[in-house]
Amino acid sequence: MSDIVIYTNPEILDHKKCPEFTECWWEMSRKPTRLKVGERIHFATKDVVRGSFQVTDIKRTYNRFEIYWEPSSWRNNQIGEVSPRFRGFRYRWWKRKQQKEKQD
Repeated sequence: MSDIVIYTNPEILDHKKCPEFTECWWEMSRKPTRLKVGERIHFATKDVVRGSFQVTDIKRTYNRFEIYWEPSSWRNNQIGEVSPRFRGFRYRWWKRKQQKEKQD
């Protein structure tokens, strides 16, 4: 599996949970080539991975890529390690066994 991680601020993450919509997306200038539909897009804020959505589609629009998910697929989790701030995306660097899921 090749999940990706996006670092953002808490306000943007709250917006991306978009409970009033059936589908949300993240726009990127470069395609995460190893990411496939069904894998997860994790979000980190304030140096911690907060949770993830299951990817439902990946589309190319002009010179951008859009990754889509359903807000209902949100899973709260923390990996127990600090996520450094970064731009763009990174592939998940922890083993899935390390991941701890939490109820909302």
